[in-house]
Amino acid sequence: MFTDINNALNINTDFLRNPCLIGIGENGADCSFLIHHFISLYLKNGVTVVLISFKQALNHFNGVGAKIGCNLLKFKEQNRFGYVDGLRNLSQCVNNGIGNAAYSWTNCVNDVGHIDSMALMKEIIFHMSSITEKMQEPGAMTLIIDNITPLLDVGMTPTEVTKLIQYLKAHIENDIRGNFVVGCYSDKIDEEGSTLSKYIHHSADLFLEVKGLETGYCKDVHGQLLAHWPQGYLREKAVTKSWQYKLTDKTCALFAAGMSSAVL
Repeated sequence: MFTDINNALNINTDFLRNPCLIGIGENGADCSFLIHHFISLYLKNGVTVVLISFKQALNHFNGVGAKIGCNLLKFKEQNRFGYVDGLRNLSQCVNNGIGNAAYSWTNCVNDVGHIDSMALMKEIIFHMSSITEKMQEPGAMTLIIDNITPLLDVGMTPTEVTKLIQYLKAHIENDIRGNFVVGCYSDKIDEEGSTLSKYIHHSADLFLEVKGLETGYCKDVHGQLLAHWPQGYLREKAVTKSWQYKLTDKTCALFAAGMSSAVL
């Protein structure tokens, strides 16, 4: 996990233990470092993580986790981490490759090849429950979806995806008192993707957006990180903050705009 991000967002034990929805938007710059950060953050603080990926393979997460000191294979052996390749299972079902998909995922696709959002929700909850049953003792749990926008590419409408998020949020916050982290594309070029991103932004207790630099590529500054806290979640009024950031294999440095060493 990245210390600068924790300090900037004031992430502490209260934050980790309070049920909430964290949205992560990708707009012109890769936001996957935030997904890796939250996976590591929760696991290292004793919270079980279930990762549903619609973007990356497990080997990718294992490789990045090893670089930042988070051994996902070890956590998986301890039944503290679960991974589901959602995109592979759904795409194989939709493309009539049902025999290659996990059997239960075939229930998420109807006879005409359309994805049923309620069935998909039940499938995701099933994976969370299967991890809970293996835990040696009850504990906190977080669901992370690395990027939910690809569900639009396999035929779901923004309304169906937002309904999926609503039901998952209600289940996680009310039934298991856990946290929900969901990533999405937040650029305005794609109308459906923009609609979905706006919904997540307005529904989230904390929305983080990773943006590219308006001036283009810079070796010392890789992009901008914007954080928005709405009124009511541990705050009396809505607050928005922004930083620039620079990534290395093991670190993420945050600094105020214009305060990087390249500028100074």
